[in-house]
Amino acid sequence: MTTRTRASSWDHGSEVLAWAWDRVVTLFWQIGLARAGLGAGAIAIVLLLVRRFMQRGAKRSDGDTFVAARPLPAFETLAAALERAGWVRTASEPLEHFATRVDGGGEPWSEDVAKALVRYAELRYGGIGEERTIAQRLEELARTIRPLT
Repeated sequence: MTTRTRASSWDHGSEVLAWAWDRVVTLFWQIGLARAGLGAGAIAIVLLLVRRFMQRGAKRSDGDTFVAARPLPAFETLAAALERAGWVRTASEPLEHFATRVDGGGEPWSEDVAKALVRYAELRYGGIGEERTIAQRLEELARTIRPLT
């Protein structure tokens, strides 16, 4: 005659509960890790997009760049020519303010350079204007500025 004991039923029940608990804990860990992975992936994608945006600049619908990560080389050429002529722009000085200072300088090229600086600021910070035309004008004006002697 076979007899059943309570101990064997409890043992079996505790095994089932332990198995179920392991599955629940594993599932929660997987969900948590999946969320963490998705969160990390989303952050990585955002950082990649920001980096690409900063490197290439934002594109208008017509394809012209209007927010460049770096100044146009033509602007840097003009700024260097202005520095050689004694017109130094501080790092925190807005282009429009610098243009006003240059405009009041009394040089033969002052008014033209000031207008070109304002047009460049509109292109760089507002997407207004055509990059190639503005760059050509900046290069042109850089050649007209004579250094201090």
